[in-house]
Amino acid sequence: MKIFSGSDKTQSRPRQVELTADFEALPSSYKTGSKEVLESEAIGKRLADLKGHPSRILQESSRLLIEMNRAQLKVERRVELATRINNHVYPLLVKYFDHYQQHENSLPENNERRGILISCVEIAEQMSAVHKHLFREEFSESGATYLKRRQRLVTSAVRIFEWMRLEQWFRALRYQKLSAASWKDCNRLFFLMALHKDVNEPTELLGYAGYTKGSQRKGLPGATVLQLYLSIQLYGLLDVSTWPTRLIHVPQACFDVLEGPLRVQGDTGAELAPGWLVTYFNNPGPALFKRNEHYSSPSICIDYSVFYNQLVKDYETLAKMNFISQLDDRQLLAPLRSLPEEDRAAVLELMLVRLRGRERKQKRHAAFGNEPVQIYFGFVEAYKLLTDLAEGEDSMAMAGRQFVDTLARHSALLADDDNKYLASHWNVVNFSTGGMLLATEETQFTSPIRIGQLVAFYPSKEVRRPLIGYVARMNRPRDKQVELAVLRLSNYVEHAIIQDEHETGTGRGRPVLLSQNPDGKWSLVVQPKYQLVPGTPLKLSREEGERMPARLGEVIMTQQEFVMFAVSSPGLVAGKG
Repeated sequence: MKIFSGSDKTQSRPRQVELTADFEALPSSYKTGSKEVLESEAIGKRLADLKGHPSRILQESSRLLIEMNRAQLKVERRVELATRINNHVYPLLVKYFDHYQQHENSLPENNERRGILISCVEIAEQMSAVHKHLFREEFSESGATYLKRRQRLVTSAVRIFEWMRLEQWFRALRYQKLSAASWKDCNRLFFLMALHKDVNEPTELLGYAGYTKGSQRKGLPGATVLQLYLSIQLYGLLDVSTWPTRLIHVPQACFDVLEGPLRVQGDTGAELAPGWLVTYFNNPGPALFKRNEHYSSPSICIDYSVFYNQLVKDYETLAKMNFISQLDDRQLLAPLRSLPEEDRAAVLELMLVRLRGRERKQKRHAAFGNEPVQIYFGFVEAYKLLTDLAEGEDSMAMAGRQFVDTLARHSALLADDDNKYLASHWNVVNFSTGGMLLATEETQFTSPIRIGQLVAFYPSKEVRRPLIGYVARMNRPRDKQVELAVLRLSNYVEHAIIQDEHETGTGRGRPVLLSQNPDGKWSLVVQPKYQLVPGTPLKLSREEGERMPARLGEVIMTQQEFVMFAVSSPGLVAGKG
């Protein structure tokens, strides 16, 4: 794999960037460590004494590693001590990743979960730092010197990437991303190994932390520098930290079963074709769909077309099977077959949308001050709001909404400290015609929220009728601070009832939301338990009592809490609410 040469001579190894093993996310070793940190037997006894208290073992291991990486130590000694700690904590990392990845997280995060995952993230960071210390001391640009130390450097590079990927995965369980400093270290390390064309040697990993229980666990897995680097790139590119946690294992599982899902080649400086990305030595983030103003050499291109084309194939196959109501799992990738049916289309949509690299079309406006917003979470709350509004302002239903509407203006009515009169407001960070970004301080009293949840909201005081959207992303830019990205689904919405051919004339029906987007097109938002398919004929009863025939069109969107169908009817006029 040639990275530092190509058809364009400007892409030869540049002089303006010095390829040195300097890491940004690496604590300085500046003090003398204590006996309990620098003696292997003391560490072993300290952790053994905590047997039966797994969360305490994680907390103590994190503390020991932090102090160890700040201590002045020979690198071999540092690795030896870290290995002793790893023997105690690695089984716990496997256990807790499996546990929390399978149990869908919502806000608020309980204290036990928060404490355990913070410790897991810190352990991964510090273990990576242990091997960064070794790599920085041993690495040489000289080919002859590098060859003398080659095996130690390859193993060290694999360990850095292995722990960095675990940090990325554990952060994703808390809706957090890798830092810019960690991304720089990730990209720099790969280029340093590529300088010596040494990225393809398989090395045994420490274990299965981060892999799902369904993985083939016959002996320890192996991986190369290139595979680990591309896996980290893929997760950053897909923005997996914003996904429902139950799905975050899917990209890696797909990556593992495909032949060459992502491929790397040198960058000639040509315009990027569809299916290609670019990244560079000092890139503080994942690969880019186009070169930005900070782009510099050396750089590489990543071809993700094999991965993307397979996802498109599976998505089209799934759509055809749903249309004819016949499911043949054998036509899908194995990781998709292991998912519940309602998650298959959703996770494919998540990956495909992010791999298309679409640019924002709507202008984003920053919000200044306390922009008022009321937000109602969940299909049931949204439907109840619309039915109450339809009864009129003088109705008993509206008179009883005062408490519910007050709640909708706050993420919580109580705080964690003694100032319980202080409510956590929803603050609008920015907004566009496509949605808004909200922020709040998380407390134990925060209303339960999850990704994919339907919401009804009033974006401002001037809006008299609610809109609907859904929670598309969660992010924790800082601990205890939470951001929600709410994407808008409608320009107009009303409650309605549908009946299929078996329900017509029975007095039974199913509640739905009838919405119209800014282009004037109509859709139905239904609950997944209805198990509707495109082409189904229905009777539609609207808010004002009007009844009309309707037919379901294609599926527009699938989320855990709702499915959105296009809908057509002679009684639905485009452009009119």
